[in-house]
Amino acid sequence: MTAYRPEDIPLLLDDPAIGQGRALEAGGMMLQREHFNAGVDAGEVFKGLPDDACQSPHWGYVISGNLKVRTTAGEVEEHPAGTLYYLSPGHVPFFDEATDLVEFSPAEDYAHTMEHAGKRMEELAAAASPG
Repeated sequence: MTAYRPEDIPLLLDDPAIGQGRALEAGGMMLQREHFNAGVDAGEVFKGLPDDACQSPHWGYVISGNLKVRTTAGEVEEHPAGTLYYLSPGHVPFFDEATDLVEFSPAEDYAHTMEHAGKRMEELAAAASPG
């Protein structure tokens, strides 16, 4: 058995506008510890994927705040602090308030989706940059 403290998990995202994301692979799953700032909407980073939505399933727990999710069916789900959740592929998370999560995702699905999201974040940053 192996246990990880949040500070032991590599920092993959550290953006003052978005928040912080830590993740590592163990047993074929990605273990994630994430903080999202109020006002973050992941819609733009998933554009170009099927249904313009995250294609990785996730299982998680909301430590604080409120995870909101738009589904491809057009529904909005809310997962407040203290909630365990499962998100099937085809969702877009957004946050009206600062939110902390622990999340678990199949490593292969997560890697594919995050590769796309990383490219989109670079594109969006370049488009917002003057010059």
